[in-house]
Amino acid sequence: MFGSRQNAQSASNVMLGMSAVLYGVTALAAPSYQENWYPNKAKGLAVGVGAALATEGVVAGLKKGVGRQRPDNSGNDSFPSGHAALTAVSATMTDRTIDTLPISGTSQFALKSLAVGLSVGTDYARVEARKHYPSDVLVGAAIGHFMGVFADEAFLGLSPDHFVPTVNLSRHGGTVGFEGSF
Repeated sequence: MFGSRQNAQSASNVMLGMSAVLYGVTALAAPSYQENWYPNKAKGLAVGVGAALATEGVVAGLKKGVGRQRPDNSGNDSFPSGHAALTAVSATMTDRTIDTLPISGTSQFALKSLAVGLSVGTDYARVEARKHYPSDVLVGAAIGHFMGVFADEAFLGLSPDHFVPTVNLSRHGGTVGFEGSF
């Protein structure tokens, strides 16, 4: 599809950057209370950056622990794909943000399709570049999607029909769990 392994490698880097920019643009375009515009935008962008950093941390830990050889023999850090994880976290955060935009359903569909297309295109490019096996990009995408959903639901306010993480601390210990309604 990309014509060469080098073109696929370059395309995966470009699409990764485009997915991050798309999230940033949609986060800035999301509605916000006028008097709290700057703090709300800072919070939304910080949650997105935090989700990406947490995703990178999970991926780095797995890469080090698994040590899978890349298909092109360029290293032993094939599993999971960091590019796939980062474009998936961006696509997920973008998807959730698009739901808040006061635009037509057709425009929402187009923007969501762009976000998913960048993620899937990146995944395919990583396989075509022989940097990853298909399982590497599938697991990377799953990690990124999970981290995006978690960050959005934990830090950006949810409707009450979702599960949210909870942390309760006391002098005698604490609990970590989830609560929600269904």
